[in-house]
Amino acid sequence: MSGKQNFMVGLTAIIAVVGFCVILVLFGWAPQILQDAYPIRVEMADASGVAGGSRVLMRGIDIGWVQRVEFDDQSSTGLSVYLVVRDDVPVPVG
Repeated sequence: MSGKQNFMVGLTAIIAVVGFCVILVLFGWAPQILQDAYPIRVEMADASGVAGGSRVLMRGIDIGWVQRVEFDDQSSTGLSVYLVVRDDVPVPVG
């Protein structure tokens, strides 16, 4: 390939990667490290289908993700789910 073709292939690859990153941010799948958030521990009796990395919804809006699910002998329900919620979302107690 000539120098001009190499340049065009490289430029196209860079544009594709930047475009992909923009789409990830627009649709809320930005890396979790980039988001300001706070942790919450929720006690549940049944957490069927909940796993680390699952999205957390409140009234149908994506507000965070599940960090981990653990059996907890000190919990009244026996199961603790640790969530990470975006800073801009107030979560009501109870």
